[in-house]
Amino acid sequence: MFPQQTEFTHQERFLTFEPDHGGWNNIRLQFEVAIVFAHSTNRTLVLPPKKHYYLLGPGLDVGSFYDIEDLGRAMPVITAEEFLERMGLGDEYSEYDVYVDYCRKHGVNPKYVMYADVLAVPDIATCSSTIPDDFPDFDLFAASNNKKELSREEVDAQILHIRTEGSEYRTFGLWYAFFYFSNPEWHRFYVGLIRKNFHYHDWLFDIGAEIVAKIVERHGLYNAVHIRRGDFQYTETRIPAEDMLRHTAPLLKSNGVKTLFVASDEKSDSFFDPFRQDFHVIRLGEFLKEVKVEKHYFGLLDQIICSAGELFIGTELSTFSAHITRLRFNMDYEIAPDKEFYLTTRQYSGDRATDRWESSSTWMNDGSPRWPHAVYFREFFDFLNV
Repeated sequence: MFPQQTEFTHQERFLTFEPDHGGWNNIRLQFEVAIVFAHSTNRTLVLPPKKHYYLLGPGLDVGSFYDIEDLGRAMPVITAEEFLERMGLGDEYSEYDVYVDYCRKHGVNPKYVMYADVLAVPDIATCSSTIPDDFPDFDLFAASNNKKELSREEVDAQILHIRTEGSEYRTFGLWYAFFYFSNPEWHRFYVGLIRKNFHYHDWLFDIGAEIVAKIVERHGLYNAVHIRRGDFQYTETRIPAEDMLRHTAPLLKSNGVKTLFVASDEKSDSFFDPFRQDFHVIRLGEFLKEVKVEKHYFGLLDQIICSAGELFIGTELSTFSAHITRLRFNMDYEIAPDKEFYLTTRQYSGDRATDRWESSSTWMNDGSPRWPHAVYFREFFDFLNV
C-alpha cells in the first residue's frame, strides 16, 4: 500500500499540473513530480492541454515527446479533454489558459518551491521517527529546507492542482530531492516507475539509433560533448571554446577516440574550430537530410546520440546535459561504457580514475546542489536493483 490512501478511488480524484514555459527538460522535471504526486496520493494524472513551449513552438503537449501509453501501464493517466468530460465541462474549457484557470479555482493548490521545500510522505512525524538503514534520515535529507506535509484538505481534494507561478509555486526540480518517503521501498518503487515507464517515444530512439549506426559506420566510435550557449543564464559556463578544449582534451584523448559529436545551440559553427584542431567534429545537421523528423525533436535526438558516446562531457548546471547522463545510466555498458558526468568547465588530467572522482565530487544535481551528490547516486544506482 502506498502513502496517502483514502476511501476515494483514483477515478474520483485527479492530479492536474501546469508545465512552465520552458523546454522539454523543464517539462520532464515537472512531469516527474506530477507522476509521483499522482501515484502516491492515489489519483488519476491529468495531462495538460496543448500550448506553446519555449524554444519548441505551438500546439505541443507532453505526449508530443513522451510515451504516454507506456506510462499508462503503470498508473491511471487521462487527457485534459477526458478530464473535462468527467467534470461535465465543454470544449470552451480546453483552451490552455481557461483550463488552468478552472483547475486553480476548483482545485486545491498547495504551495511548494523545489530546492526550498521537502515533502514528507506520509507526514513529518512518521518520517522524523523513521531511521532507515541505507538512506539518510529525514533531518539530514531535508537539511536547511522547509519540511512540508500534505494537509487533510490536500489529501481529500477531488482536484489537487500543482500550480506554476513565479517563486511561490515552483515545481521545477528533482522529484527524488523533493519527496521523502518514510519507507525507502516507496522511493525505490518510483525510481523504477519513472525509469521503466516514463521515457521518450520509441520511434525517437529508433531514429537516434539509426544516426548512431551511421556515425559509427562512417567515423568510428565517438565521444560526445554538450555545449549550452544561447540564452543560458549561467555566465560562468560561457567560456571560450579554447578553454573548453584545454580543460577536456586530456580526457577526450585518454580513450584514443578521434571523433567528437557536438550537441549545441550555438549558431556559429566556427565557434567549434578549436576542437577541430584535435578531433573530427560532427554535428546532428550532417544527418538530418537522411532522417525525417520535425525540428522540435532535434534536441531530443542530440541527447540520444550523446548518450551513446564512449564518454560524455556536459555543461555545468544544464538540465539538458543532466538528462543525457540519465539516459546513459539506462543503457548497457557496451553502448555507454563510461557513465561518469564530466563538465566543460573542469580541468581534467586524462587519468580516468582521478577524473572520475572529480566528476562525481562536482555533480550538480540537475542544477541545484543538495546534500551533495548522494541524491544523484540514489536515483541511478538504486535502479540497478529494481
